[in-house]
Amino acid sequence: MQIMCFLIGILSATSYNIRISSTQSYVPDERKGRFNGAFLMLNTIGMLIGELTAGLLSEVVPLRLLLTCYMGLCVVAAVFLIGGNRKHVSLIYNREV
Repeated sequence: MQIMCFLIGILSATSYNIRISSTQSYVPDERKGRFNGAFLMLNTIGMLIGELTAGLLSEVVPLRLLLTCYMGLCVVAAVFLIGGNRKHVSLIYNREV
């Protein structure tokens, strides 16, 4: 669990600047506000759903197992979404300005 906490934390922190600068250079100036609003709204909704389901499951599942499963789900989702869509993602991140 500590290893997953560390990995998710370090990968989130290091990828944040790359993700923001890449998407900001990709999105036209007149749509950056809408893009950031939609991105943050989806992010917040995902966190709220995760917190709600984790709270409900914590009544029947041990916390360490629950956190390990949720962190594992985050790692699998990142690998699947980024790795599985490498062709489309590379167009955003490997764009020359």
